Amino acid sequence: MTGARALAGIAAGATVIALLGVSVTRGRADDATDPFAELLGTAERTPEDAQLPAGRWREGGPHRLASFEALWDDWRGIDAWSLERGRTLLAASASLPELIDEAARPLGVTREAAPRAPGAPEGPPREALVAAIAAVHASGGAPLDDEARARLVVAVASIPEPMAAAAATILSAVPAAVIARSEAFGELPAEPDAAEALFHAAIGVTGYRIDERSKGLLERLDLDALLGTAGDLAAAVEAARVALAPVEPAAVTADLAFRWKTPLGEIAISGSGKDAYAIQPWLLIIDAGGDDAYQSAATTETVDTPVSISIDLAGDDRYEVAEGGAFGVAVLGWAILIDRAGDDHYRAVDHGIAAANFGVALLVDEAGADRYEGRKFTQGAASAGVAILADRGPEDDEYRCLQKAQGYGQVRGAGVLLDAGGGDLYDANDTEITSPSPQTAEHNVSLAQGAGYGRRSDADRGWLAGGVGLLVDGGGDDRYSCGVFGQGVGYWYALGALVDLGGDDRYRGVWYAQGASAHYAIGALVDLAGDDRYKGELTMAIGAGHDFGHGVLRDHAGNDHYECPANTVGSAVYNGIGIFRDDAGDDTYVTGRNAIGHAGHGRAEHPCFALFLDLGGTDTYPGGHPAEEGTSWRHPAPAKAPKSLGLGADR
Repeated sequence: MTGARALAGIAAGATVIALLGVSVTRGRADDATDPFAELLGTAERTPEDAQLPAGRWREGGPHRLASFEALWDDWRGIDAWSLERGRTLLAASASLPELIDEAARPLGVTREAAPRAPGAPEGPPREALVAAIAAVHASGGAPLDDEARARLVVAVASIPEPMAAAAATILSAVPAAVIARSEAFGELPAEPDAAEALFHAAIGVTGYRIDERSKGLLERLDLDALLGTAGDLAAAVEAARVALAPVEPAAVTADLAFRWKTPLGEIAISGSGKDAYAIQPWLLIIDAGGDDAYQSAATTETVDTPVSISIDLAGDDRYEVAEGGAFGVAVLGWAILIDRAGDDHYRAVDHGIAAANFGVALLVDEAGADRYEGRKFTQGAASAGVAILADRGPEDDEYRCLQKAQGYGQVRGAGVLLDAGGGDLYDANDTEITSPSPQTAEHNVSLAQGAGYGRRSDADRGWLAGGVGLLVDGGGDDRYSCGVFGQGVGYWYALGALVDLGGDDRYRGVWYAQGASAHYAIGALVDLAGDDRYKGELTMAIGAGHDFGHGVLRDHAGNDHYECPANTVGSAVYNGIGIFRDDAGDDTYVTGRNAIGHAGHGRAEHPCFALFLDLGGTDTYPGGHPAEEGTSWRHPAPAKAPKSLGLGADR
């Protein structure tokens, strides 16, 4: 069957269902054009019974997501769900509230239909700004007296009306957010030391060790309230962007420098000069232009700053700090950073760029060739909340990290990295070995580029189900590189996916990479077009499932090259499920043992499934392997795992 005929048959036989808020595309069991049904039919099986056993262990801890459960119960929907999520997120990136809604959807919550945040106060923009700042003071427990209000009226007189209107619109949403924080997290302690301890407990959830305060926060977190307020603030920022549309950055005087301290952080409204923003609590920054230097922006870095928002209209800006400081980071609150133009450089250390702990963090860069550098928990990383890094420009961008980054979701978290286009570089450092992996000490643990992660702790039975990590690239010739765990990977009741919608891409990983999972999880990589090259340096890569986990790789088109020594290209061990599908093109497979539809060892009482399909083109397989052009094959089950089933076909 040619690739075109196979695709047509699949489309004709597909039905879409909604299950627990999850869109799943399935082939009908009686549809002979479903290639997996046809393949399984050679072994007298069906897709319905080629699933993980119902009696598998499910006690992996609290906070398991319904979106994960639906796909863990039926692998047939994983690649379609991943592609739908990728396309939907890219489409939603034009609207901040919609983007937050869609990023949060796998968590099972959505924003309330009617925003609770009030609009900007009525009246002329500068008067509205004075009223909004006064309301912020009142909500922070320090109302303005008559003298301070008079000084404020004088200070705002130099602000251009569109910028004043934008600031008033955003600040008018802050008092409601202050109230909503207690709804989302419970009342924070009044004692400064206790409040600070709770703040650090929230950050501590990103680590493997977790104390009782952190567990308590996880239990009482109200995601509906958290996301509802995030949507309200995002709507206010969207309205502010409309107000700022008439502003010509170059026309705004360079010496505009409004500064005002509030109990919730400082407000800055700046002109077109080269401005500098130090590490301190910022409530709001609006900068008209210039090549600015930020050491901190849009960061709830203290317990007294529940909201932090930054908008920069133009310039080649530098968001850089050697230690401390952060950009688009939310802890026990909400952070939104918008940079509208310029070739920008974002550089921080840990927990520094588009990261959320018990919060919602959003960093959107709308244009320019940008560079993002961080170490751990960065570039779209979330625990108990949502973190989004969205680069909407068509230029070539660079993303560099160490681990827990580039679309990483931990417990009750959804971490997303979106890039609209361009030839981009995604690198999880595997050269300087600072976080050696238990699998191989010569490589780092990455947990990056679409990684979902949960806490497995057999010793103290303190298991916690993981979250969702997504990396979505809209097109271009991209390069992806990681160590162990990356590029569409899941660990412990979590889901990670990488979706690339076009271009000749290069993927390099080491172990558990490129649509792989370990221990009761789901990992997926979906590539829609282009002549791509996939390389797993050691094992468990390119559609590989381990220990009741699903690993799925689907490449829709192009002349592709797949290379990995072992347990690869549709492979499963220890009762996992490994799924590989290439729909079209002249492909080359360079593999060693236990590959191309191979199901290996595991618990004798449970099945293990590995399925391989190549549906078009003239393909090249390794010598000494049963795979051949135009044939089907079945790997013998290991003696100690008689229920293992490994199948492959080239059509």
